[in-house]
Amino acid sequence: MAQDCFEALHSARLARGEEITSITVDISAEKTVRIATGTRDRCVQVWLFDSSTRELKEVYSMAYGDGKGIVPKALAFDANEERDFYVFGLYDGGL
Repeated sequence: MAQDCFEALHSARLARGEEITSITVDISAEKTVRIATGTRDRCVQVWLFDSSTRELKEVYSMAYGDGKGIVPKALAFDANEERDFYVFGLYDGGL
């Protein structure tokens, strides 16, 4: 049975609890995976998952205020030296 192969490693409420509108991963590092989530309540979070220790750590969190109504629709990691992270808005085309 396929259900026996799945093990939940982490469970938590993201941001302020609204629906997830976007998610992306960066698996370019050998043991560490970057995961980014965007939610309808205008929050963006970046997490590091270490596959050797099975730990998930939040490394960045930002909530856009009412004046800048960006609802994150798409997220992307860049492979450049700075390891930039891009947020694309749902309604306003903001980047």
